[in-house]
Amino acid sequence: MNILSEIGDRPDALLLTGKRMSDIEKLLDSHIGFPPAFYSDPAVYRFEMNAIFHRKWQYFAPLAQASNPGDVVTGMVGTTPIVVVRTKDGELRGFVNMCRHRMFPVVEKNASNCTRLMCRYHSWTYSLEGKLVRAPDTDHEPGFEKSENGLIPISVDVWGPAIFVNALPDTPPLRDAMPELYALTKEQNFDEDASSYKFLSSYTKVQAANWKLWSDNSVECYHCDAVHGASFTEIVEADVEAGEQTLRHAGSIMYNPFKILPPKPGRTTATSYKTLLLFPGAHFLQIDELMVLGRMVPTGPESCSYTANYFIKDGADRSRIERFAEIFNQTFDEDAQLVEKQQIALASPFASPLRYVKSREPAALLTNRLILAALKDHAGQLDQLD
Repeated sequence: MNILSEIGDRPDALLLTGKRMSDIEKLLDSHIGFPPAFYSDPAVYRFEMNAIFHRKWQYFAPLAQASNPGDVVTGMVGTTPIVVVRTKDGELRGFVNMCRHRMFPVVEKNASNCTRLMCRYHSWTYSLEGKLVRAPDTDHEPGFEKSENGLIPISVDVWGPAIFVNALPDTPPLRDAMPELYALTKEQNFDEDASSYKFLSSYTKVQAANWKLWSDNSVECYHCDAVHGASFTEIVEADVEAGEQTLRHAGSIMYNPFKILPPKPGRTTATSYKTLLLFPGAHFLQIDELMVLGRMVPTGPESCSYTANYFIKDGADRSRIERFAEIFNQTFDEDAQLVEKQQIALASPFASPLRYVKSREPAALLTNRLILAALKDHAGQLDQLD
């Protein structure tokens, strides 16, 4: 029986069985992707959050946002709220951003000069090291111990200008878990000196599309000439007519070594372009004196958010670098429009698993294999617990 016809209308309850995932693997071998329900089903979404976003090192925030003692940065990792703090002794600590009393966040937005983390719901207060230091009216509460009610810790590490987190508290450090990050940044000669860059601006786009659609779109440039003719392809040669798309990758990190376009009157021309695509949802980019740290966050089965923080190198021509940022903002807007229209179409009964062109979309196929591998691994771990 044809696998594609067999997989199309299977009940959602069977989406994550071992056989289903084996069927999907066979589809990927034929350059066909996930069933349409994978882009909207809540059960699939929850499974992905646990299998991928709650278990892998991922970029969280620019180091510049937590450079001084008392700096506090908030964000989501999968479905878990996270807070990262710079303690008085200069150490970075990370915690699940939930008060141990009634699960209200202890920090609701980024802040500076903090000496304590206080939940405004009932005023339970924690030190920057996560210890519970004040819980009103609990002194005579039977069986209550402050020492047993500190914030839940997570793992935090740093690469160059970026803070990484892992929701698991006891996990190998970033360098051991992702050696490819250090290998590929060295290969591309990334400037890792965060102190030489200053914050320029930021861009955030909330998108009505599943995170995997964002991921597919962000790693391939098959669409670039058709969609980004007045934005991204003003800077680099997208090479859509030349056949196969060049892809370099190691582990869960990849990049496309685009060529810089030659100078042309009226065009903002670059002299260097370096980029990394980090599974499951981040971009690091350096183009001349501009550095971009971008992060996608899933926000639901049919939604995600992308934020890019722009940094300018000391001494750079600000107007020129701002023009680069404008080009990327336009590119990200164009991409968001694409994936939102895909999401609408995938709800149709006529929708079928996505098809890929192997020579032009190798990065999208690789990303789908990374997703499937994580799902299979997590399913195996759950089977061992039964």
